[in-house]
Amino acid sequence: VEPREGPLPHNWCGPYVADALTLRDAWGYSLHYAAPGGGRPQRPYDIWSLGSDNMEGGTDDAADIKSWAPETMTCR
Repeated sequence: VEPREGPLPHNWCGPYVADALTLRDAWGYSLHYAAPGGGRPQRPYDIWSLGSDNMEGGTDDAADIKSWAPETMTCR
């Protein structure tokens, strides 16, 4: 999506993803995306997967993977 609020990047050449709804995780489920993201200071965006069970929480392969939590992005 082309940025519409400042500061506008001078070198934006997108759109980089034609349809964000086509982005999938390793289990074929849609990735979740929020912009702006959460946190303090606020993150520009959040991307997350609900894991193999596509439900919040879980353990092992069913655990959520969150862009703002590096410990969730390790290979098992």
